[in-house]
Amino acid sequence: MSRFRTQLLALAAAALVAATLPSATLAQAVTDDWASAKIPLDPPPVKAVTVDPKTTALALLDFNKQGCTLERRPRCVADIPKLAKLLAEARAHGMFVFQTLAGTSTAADLLPELAPRANEPVYGGAAGPDKFIGAPIDLQKVLVDKGIKTLIVAGTGATGAELYMVSAAATRGFAIVVPVDGMPGDSATIEAFAVWEFAHAPRISDRVILTKADLISYGSEPPR
Repeated sequence: MSRFRTQLLALAAAALVAATLPSATLAQAVTDDWASAKIPLDPPPVKAVTVDPKTTALALLDFNKQGCTLERRPRCVADIPKLAKLLAEARAHGMFVFQTLAGTSTAADLLPELAPRANEPVYGGAAGPDKFIGAPIDLQKVLVDKGIKTLIVAGTGATGAELYMVSAAATRGFAIVVPVDGMPGDSATIEAFAVWEFAHAPRISDRVILTKADLISYGSEPPR
């Protein structure tokens, strides 16, 4: 096939693709077409999961009194009873539990319903939403040294600490269990975005199991 004919066919193919697309699609950036950007109607499925307490840690991210209020984030307040139950079950099964702080907050700022015990570490928030980088401790080394292979991650906000921590842990080889009723954001739309990302993002989705707090059970089986 001549070079001219190859170029002609390529131009024809491009013209055919252009003809099948609405002119507005070609002309607009997503910010111009914002109103038509809809969340898919079917949410990603959640399922029951069994974790091994010996190799699983519970991470509670940035649940401080300043951010988890009816005025600031009412969806966070609504999730507190589920989170308190999840924490109690993790403790009852002897799991490693740790919490993180947002910004300049201190351990005294954490929600009283989720107050850490003396043997449960609290890691500073200077590193930002990805708790694996820039922190005063090497979180990955802490987890590996304890034999942790799976993280149950509950955090706020959904597109802050939760999104970045889950993504960072997944790319480091951990299996991640995400209770979708324990990752409050500023709105249901924001939470839906984060859940959709967990279910579909390359590399991340392969290591994430979406569940609910009351669908987590504890045994010797690996996450499934």
